[in-house]
Amino acid sequence: MKNRQKTHHQHGSFIILNINGKILFIQREDNGKWEIPGGGFNSDETDYKNVLLREVQEETGIILAPDTIELCAVLGQRLKKETIAYYGGRASAGFTFLYCATIAPQKISLSWEHTDYRLFSHKEILSDYPQVSSGPLWFYFTYLEFCRTGKVQQGTLFEKRFFEGKEYYSKT
Repeated sequence: MKNRQKTHHQHGSFIILNINGKILFIQREDNGKWEIPGGGFNSDETDYKNVLLREVQEETGIILAPDTIELCAVLGQRLKKETIAYYGGRASAGFTFLYCATIAPQKISLSWEHTDYRLFSHKEILSDYPQVSSGPLWFYFTYLEFCRTGKVQQGTLFEKRFFEGKEYYSKT
């Protein structure tokens, strides 16, 4: 049997953290955009839940218990050029795991990758969306659909750019 080139890779886990009815966003140091906590797999990692727990702690200082988070979605997405390079060109598409949790207010300790944090209300997310990276915005819409249906969402992240008949897209 031929050795096939890998075309997909589990590459990210992210979380919608609901704190007093608002969603935690963290501001990227490199471009000033708001995103949700989470990130990619290290080359030695295979467990998407552990990736999420590690990334949340690294980026915010928040320690989540594995049993307090709930899977909302498994979404496919085309990988950025930097991510393709990271995997040595062996991956062009990946899967992102989206979780959610409701937590009590607590101290946030940001990583070097982030300069600020903010709790956005639903209204603020919709009105300030150009300040938010597209992916995290679409994750939020996916989370809302999960809350509405109670079903783990599937599909592609790019499909999630529509909310209540409007397209939301911000260039990052």
